[in-house]
Amino acid sequence: MITLYTATTGNGYRVAIMLEEVGLPYDVVAIGFGEPEKIETLLRPVNPMAQIPAITDSDGPGGAAIALSESSAILRYLARKTGKLLPQGAMAEMEADRWTAIVSGGFQAAPTTIFFARMYDVEKHAELIAKNFEYIDRYLALMEARLAVSPYLAGPDFTYVDILGFSLAQVSLPRFDIGFDNYPAISAWRDAVAARPAVQRGLKVPA
Repeated sequence: MITLYTATTGNGYRVAIMLEEVGLPYDVVAIGFGEPEKIETLLRPVNPMAQIPAITDSDGPGGAAIALSESSAILRYLARKTGKLLPQGAMAEMEADRWTAIVSGGFQAAPTTIFFARMYDVEKHAELIAKNFEYIDRYLALMEARLAVSPYLAGPDFTYVDILGFSLAQVSLPRFDIGFDNYPAISAWRDAVAARPAVQRGLKVPA
């Protein structure tokens, strides 16, 4: 049995969506950012960094119980565990690896940097904030170019890497008033992913 430790963030929704897509049963432990006792007693034993999302799986590799953190690692683990939403073929695997690195690296880091810079001192960090908005524009242009020639990030099929990218486009970037009017391919892809029933269910977790 899988237990998901999560909150209402883009990273948290990723794993809930993936669990719904692959059809695995799971329990949910909602961790609020203003709940330090729950963070220390429930989350930190699973993830020493005390960050969501994290999972435990009582039936991990070889039947052993495991704990796992980092959303991209969790999504790949669940894909391999079930054999679902995996890229098919060498080219698709290459693109999945590439977009996992892009989304989990600089693309995701940019809005996170903006968030904390604004929290501490907007005026002092104005240049840093502006630079990271530029990074976001460059990453969006890269994603637009990819989705203009491919229905999904890894190729013709919907895979776990689309869930990684979707959480940014659907949840994280709109919180910074970043729209997609100038990115028709991203908009069409996002709408197609959002229409999936399992995605809709995952976006309601935690309730």
